[in-house]
Amino acid sequence: MHRRDFLKTAAQVSAARAACSALAGPAPAATSDAHARPASPILTSYTAGDHRRRLENIGLCERSIRTCMRTHLIASYLPAQCCYNLGEYPCRKPWDPDQWDEQELDRLREHGIQLIQVHEEWNDSQRLFGGHKLAPLNPAGFRRFVEMVHRRGGIVKVHRGGATRPQTDLKVYDYLWVGEGGRSGDRLREAVKDHPPYVVPCLDMSRATVENEEELYLHSIPYLQFPLLLAGRPFTGERAAVPGIKYPPEEQCFWTRHCRAIWKHYQANPDGPHSYGWWDSVPGRPAARPTHARWLKRYLPLVEEGTWAWLEVGESDLFTASLPQEVVASAYANRELYLVLANYGRSPAEVGTSDACVPADSPSASPTKLWSLPARSLRILRRST
Repeated sequence: MHRRDFLKTAAQVSAARAACSALAGPAPAATSDAHARPASPILTSYTAGDHRRRLENIGLCERSIRTCMRTHLIASYLPAQCCYNLGEYPCRKPWDPDQWDEQELDRLREHGIQLIQVHEEWNDSQRLFGGHKLAPLNPAGFRRFVEMVHRRGGIVKVHRGGATRPQTDLKVYDYLWVGEGGRSGDRLREAVKDHPPYVVPCLDMSRATVENEEELYLHSIPYLQFPLLLAGRPFTGERAAVPGIKYPPEEQCFWTRHCRAIWKHYQANPDGPHSYGWWDSVPGRPAARPTHARWLKRYLPLVEEGTWAWLEVGESDLFTASLPQEVVASAYANRELYLVLANYGRSPAEVGTSDACVPADSPSASPTKLWSLPARSLRILRRST
């Protein structure tokens, strides 16, 4: 059973009638000029030398790469996205953002998060507190939360459902989130690796299993993608145990079973490890957040505004020989030239680069041209100049 069927509401018709008036007003999911993103460095702070290096790196790739899956000029890209759990819904008492959320948003700002989306708990779909599907569960609290995010330079989106564009003249940030129901990182990668312009992979950890957290980045970074972070308040699962709510039976609904398993774990382990969203595992994944932060710091330099990306490079002069069968390479050219090497095989591989490079996360290392790739591993290299 789909997550959207977890709760059935008799108010769908009246909620749909309310959609026009609700969406015609101010839209907290969009951003106004007051909260516009700052101009990118390529427009404000690149020196003549920066522009020269960028053009030289792009020219080198254009001369060296004869075939690839796709090229892409990076613009208006926000890879650091987070699904923020405001609280439980259905609930006995509406969530109400407070100092805890201020501190969590400070942590997410330091983490590097650029865009925050709140999921279905933002609204009162079951009309438990006088609201409806298209209005915040706690209007004053939600406005306060949006202001918290804006003060930190962030952007807020709400989960509305459907594929229609919101009725607003403000800038709308929309990305293809893919992965709900997905059990295999390899299958998800192959299914979405060539979806332009920007994909946010969110492998469904409520069902999927991975060898380690690093695997999520192995599947995404070579294809100009970066995984979603689940954060905010712990997802306790109590939303599947609120009196007076008619839930689908556990034997018929995966989400009823999943949420109640999280609730059982939370009651027995109030100090964690916690789950943080519908798509999270039970118990939670303590390594998820620090791993996301570590790879995000490595990824952001690759995707600066104005970068040209060559994804899944085929024939080229960037390497001394053809790539091993299960190794994929992509190139990102701006002021620096980065090569991303991914070994999807179960055996180690070696790759020789035509130019000396250094590991992007160890810039003081001695440049070299020979690179070992353990099985199921990812390396980001920076061309040495």
